[in-house]
Parts: sequence; C-alpha cells; structure tokens
Amino acid sequence: MSKQSEGNGYATWLCPCPPKNSDGDVGLKVNNSLTPGTDLVSFIPKEGKLVKAYVCGPTVYDVAHMGHARAYLTFDILRRILEQYFGYSVQWQMNITDIDDKIIVRARRTELLRRYRERCLSGSVGKADVCERVLEAANKTLIDEQEKCEKLTQEYESLSSAEKKDSKEITAAETALKEEELKRSQAEGALSKAKEAASAFANDKSGSEKLLMALLESAKDSLAESLDKEEGHVFGGSDHEIFKAHATKFEGLFHEDMDILGVKPPTILTRVSEYVPEVVSYIEGIEKKGMAYASNGSVYFDTHAFIKA
Repeated sequence: MSKQSEGNGYATWLCPCPPKNSDGDVGLKVNNSLTPGTDLVSFIPKEGKLVKAYVCGPTVYDVAHMGHARAYLTFDILRRILEQYFGYSVQWQMNITDIDDKIIVRARRTELLRRYRERCLSGSVGKADVCERVLEAANKTLIDEQEKCEKLTQEYESLSSAEKKDSKEITAAETALKEEELKRSQAEGALSKAKEAASAFANDKSGSEKLLMALLESAKDSLAESLDKEEGHVFGGSDHEIFKAHATKFEGLFHEDMDILGVKPPTILTRVSEYVPEVVSYIEGIEKKGMAYASNGSVYFDTHAFIKA
C-alpha cells in the first residue's frame, strides 16, 4: 500500500495494490476526490473483475422529475461502460429512502385532502365554504411567495452593491431569487386558476362533481398545506400505514419511469425502512468519532472533521 494525499488537508488515502494474478486492472483510470490536483489513479476492484457499486436512490415522496432522469441515466451509462466495454461484472446496489420528513408531510397532506374531498362530495361542506377555503389558501401561498421574493431581492441587491463582492455568493443569491420568482409566478397562476374554478362551481346549478374536483385541484398544494396546519395533529404513530402506502406508490412509479427510460434495474435494492436499527447504529458510530453534528433535529456528517482527521 502506498500513501498519497498527505499534506493537502485531506485524509490520507492508501492506494490499493492489485492481488497477485488479478485480472481486475484493465487500464481504467479515474479521478480520486481524496487526491485533488494529482494524476488519475488506477481503478482496481478488490475481487478480480467484480465491481461493487452503491448508488443513492430517490426519496419517494412524489413523482420522478427531469433531475432523476438525468442522474440515473448517467449512472446507467457508467454501469454499462464498466460491464460492456471493460468486461467487469457489476453488483449494483441502490437504496430507496422511504422514511423521510418529506414523505411524512406529503402523505399526511394527501390523506387530509382526500378526507376533505369526501366531506365536500357528501355535502357536509357548503359551496360557499369550499370556495372561500380554496381561495384563502391560494392567496396565502401567493403572499408568502411574494414576501420570500422581496427578501431574496434585497439580499441579492445587497451582495451586488457590496464594496467587496463575492462572485459565488452573488451567483447563489441570483439562482435562489430566480427559483423564488418562478414559485411566485406559479402561485399567481394557481390563484388565477382557483378564481376561475370557484366562479364556475359557485354558479353551477346542476351539482356537477367535475366542477368541484376542478376547484379542489386548482390549488391543491395550498389547500393541503392549509388543512395540514389545521388538522395535521390528528395523525399519530398508528397512522404509519398511510406513510408506507404513499412511499410504496411513488417507488413503484419511479421504477416504471426508469424502465421506460431503459435504465437497468439494480442488482440489489434496499430500503431505509428495512435497516432502521443498522442506520441508527451507524450514525451513532460516526458521532462517537466526532464526525457528525446535530442541528434542528437532524444529524449531519461533518465534512470538515473528516478532512482534518
């Protein structure tokens, strides 16, 4: 084993030596993040031509988007190069995050929206009340986005006019502002759509279920958030099946999308829910080594401590 990366602020990296009579060294060289600024290093599997790779899968709280497609197509291309060009046998493991705050919130809000929809269909919520509730929720979302946009605009202008300018901070602030401006525009569109749907529903004399569904759909995210603030406390530990069903649904849709894109399925598929004790134990071990810190109810890996170790 030869040592590299000493004195550059990173942990010492031990270059692996191929086993005797190994056929794993096929001339492939890769960049090593632990040896920045140095030459490429040889790619040498531990077990001959068997490559074991781990890929972080999605957090399944919603449908897949273009970012997912880009990421997993890229991984798939790398995997196929290893297998079909270099002749490696690849054991590809992917993990699904099916326990997460986003999943819990989205599942809870989806269920609250479903229950509210049923109350509306049964007639226990009057037309006027439905219209008012949806419009209030959509309007509040727009106000919130406008306030965020104003704050980010001030931050961006402050950074841009500073005597000592930091280009990275300015770029980050500009990106955040553009993203928020898009959200504000979407909120404006949702409110406009909700107003049209509310007008059509309020003036309908036939009791059209289709118009009711259109109204609830017009600003469903805002309505779900409003319902969550008012009724979210009713969910407790006994409602875990709701969260599990939500994650299972969107995991299935993710796999369907990957299949349509032609992405090869993983050799091994694991889920966070199947390894909770192991995850907790692993994190505790990292904490004991001083490589993690707690913040706002979560535990984060301390990259600075890792570099200095």
